[in-house]
Amino acid sequence: MNSIGQDSIVTVNNHNKKKIKKVSYSKKLNYYFNNAVSKTGYFILFLIAASFVLGLIMTVIQYYIEGNSEISFFDKWWESVTKILGLGSGATWGKRLISFLFWVFSIAISSTVIGFIAMTIKSLVEELKRGKSQIITKDHILILGWSNGIFSILKELSIANENVKNTVVVIFSKLGNEKMQDEIAANIDFKLNLKILTRSGDISNPIELEIVNPNEAKTIVVLNNDKKSDSQVIITILALASIVRDNSIAIIAQINNSFYIKDLANIKNINFTPVLSQNIITNVTAQALRQKGIGAVILDLLDFEGDEIYFSEIPQLINKTYTDAILSFENSSVIGIVESNGNTKLNPSSDTIIQKGDKIILISEDDSTIFYEPQQLLHINNFKLSANKSRVEEKSILFIGWSEMGINIFNSLAPFLSENSNITVLYLQNYVDKNNLTKTDFNTIKINFKEMDLLQFNLKEFIENGNFEEIMVLGYTNDNSHYTKEISTTDADVISLLEIVKLDNIKQQSNAKSFRVIAQMFDSYRAKLAGATATEELIVSDNFSAILIAQLIENPDLNNVFNDLFDVDGASINVYPIENYAELEKEIKYINIVSNGSKYNESVIGIRIDNKETNNHTEGVYLNPSKNKLFTPKKGDQVIVIGSN
Repeated sequence: MNSIGQDSIVTVNNHNKKKIKKVSYSKKLNYYFNNAVSKTGYFILFLIAASFVLGLIMTVIQYYIEGNSEISFFDKWWESVTKILGLGSGATWGKRLISFLFWVFSIAISSTVIGFIAMTIKSLVEELKRGKSQIITKDHILILGWSNGIFSILKELSIANENVKNTVVVIFSKLGNEKMQDEIAANIDFKLNLKILTRSGDISNPIELEIVNPNEAKTIVVLNNDKKSDSQVIITILALASIVRDNSIAIIAQINNSFYIKDLANIKNINFTPVLSQNIITNVTAQALRQKGIGAVILDLLDFEGDEIYFSEIPQLINKTYTDAILSFENSSVIGIVESNGNTKLNPSSDTIIQKGDKIILISEDDSTIFYEPQQLLHINNFKLSANKSRVEEKSILFIGWSEMGINIFNSLAPFLSENSNITVLYLQNYVDKNNLTKTDFNTIKINFKEMDLLQFNLKEFIENGNFEEIMVLGYTNDNSHYTKEISTTDADVISLLEIVKLDNIKQQSNAKSFRVIAQMFDSYRAKLAGATATEELIVSDNFSAILIAQLIENPDLNNVFNDLFDVDGASINVYPIENYAELEKEIKYINIVSNGSKYNESVIGIRIDNKETNNHTEGVYLNPSKNKLFTPKKGDQVIVIGSN
């Protein structure tokens, strides 16, 4: 008979009782001993008894080694015990009793003192671990809240302050103090050039906020870890408004909904700078979709590892034109003006006159590389400008995945596309509410929505037949939208990663026209998993907003520049064929290309040398090269400019 599973149910009756195994004497002894010494009083008695036993053993050993002695066995035993316990031996039993009592009193008092000191130290350590001690440092960077983007912020701040000693960053969140320190240690694999202090508490409670000394901070950052609500951020800003008395302290806050910005900006006595995280991702993604290499340029402008944006007042340019300014710096690229009244103008008209008090906005490797030095053209600049240069293109784009962010991306992208562009959206069953896919026309451009079944849909065949130039993998997230059903960011990233792997296989096997893959991920940790695929550009949500925040911490005035640069209605980064700016196969100075760009009313910021042998989106991108650098333009090369929309 098969006996599988026979022990699943055990029935016990009087005729078949199992024999009870006897407990060994050693286990019994161990059991009773543990119970006996578990109480403090018994444990002390046990230690004294153990001292007498050990003394007896030592006495026997001494008699065995030394032989007979004038001292009796019991006196020798007592002497051994007193040495172990550290009390005086005494010549008579009366003196021995007195010595023993002194020892008892001494032990009682000293153990009490030691215990009190130990408990005090333990309480102090526990208090430090809880993160409730007062911050007394000044001019610190104060970060309120916690999100995955905090690691990118710390990394960028460390790079920005590598030549600055004793930069202090204070992090205050509801997480435990030890938890925050462990997270930072686990997720940052390089030495930070920062002193980081962590404190734990309620960031929206004005009383607890006083712990981190916000009134003497240099900058305050409020992080938002809730992609659906701004409630915590708003309450925290109101709490800061009630205790921060210095309105020169910039309060930089992540906001999801632009609806609240106007009301928050109207709060008196605070210097509020909003960061619309979703808008940043939307516009960066739209610009990356438009042209290969734009994503790399934007990242170079945002992080601290390459060129950065600076403001500088140049007295020599007063009463000169914006074109004069563009041609006056060898190692810096002029992109706009901050007027004396505070208005920011990116890429103003070429004939704009620079007034006293105006500041020039420049891209440069460092503020130390900004030198006024008018540049000379290589030869007479008589290049004939193109009459048909246009930023509107006909493109074929496939979106895999959909959400409200997809609608926002397309709103930013549509002004740059011709009406003949082909836009197709593939979405998985059960993840998109198809009843809400009603808005399908943008500037006369129609979006074709197609539902796909994971088991039956042939993605490879669909891509080969579609002749797509760009494929955008978009995460399925709800974010209060009517387009996507509820799904966590973890699940959304997992689905996106699976689609990226599919596209990687198709790209290696397909006979279709070469296509570029751009993917959007929500979590930078999971984004690393896509690094081994052929994804040309990866837009990571928490990283981009974090890097922007780091820039604003160093210079809050950059907010107007980035708002204009990333806004569909403001200035934009564009990439055009180099033959619109120079003759092909004829050596030319970069200054000549910059000069020709100014005639188009554009601010040239770099070039991209085409390399057909690689799909790396950063390959060949030269942002802010020297004006004296020589190039030989070839077909496929491009010029990177900032132009007005």
